Amino acid sequence: MGQLAFAIFNGLASGMAFFLVAAGVTLIFGILKVLNFSHGAFFMLGAYIAFSLIGDSTPSIQMLIAASIVGGVLVGVCGT
Repeated sequence: MGQLAFAIFNGLASGMAFFLVAAGVTLIFGILKVLNFSHGAFFMLGAYIAFSLIGDSTPSIQMLIAASIVGGVLVGVCGT
């Protein structure tokens, strides 16, 4: 039962991440009529920064959230 719940949670988390990137590309293309693929690159940069801060094992959920916020802020700074 634990593996099934883990698989469902993993699938939902991946699906939400894919949706965010796809929605960004759709919005930019729909409004500006410019095909911009940098959303995926910025998403991966944020994930790499968060992974670099946390490492292989997450000490706590608070550290994971803090690393995700720091990664998002740093990607926002790089994007401007």
